[in-house]
Amino acid sequence: MAAWVSVAMDATMLQLIQIAESMERYGLCTLADLRAFAGAHRFHGKRRCLRALAIARPGSASVKETELRVRLELRGLPAFAINYMVAGSAYDSRMEHTVDLAIAQYRVGLEY
Repeated sequence: MAAWVSVAMDATMLQLIQIAESMERYGLCTLADLRAFAGAHRFHGKRRCLRALAIARPGSASVKETELRVRLELRGLPAFAINYMVAGSAYDSRMEHTVDLAIAQYRVGLEY
């Protein structure tokens, strides 16, 4: 967590979000842990970190998937569901289909 906040002034906002989501994905900490850490310490870039955490969400499978979601949402698209299970659709094994990103109300699904 200290390493993440230490790059706050050098990393882009997208990179801060990608790193935060990656830390959660690999079990290093949760987004809530990062929020608590950032809230409890004084450092340059604190506002940037808190802004990145407002955008970051758990569940992304890769940094490129995070990039796609963030870029689309920041351009005004509605929030995407991550790893969305497609109702009524399944493989022959009966395992439900999932898509990386979805806006269910518009029946839009994206795979990175």
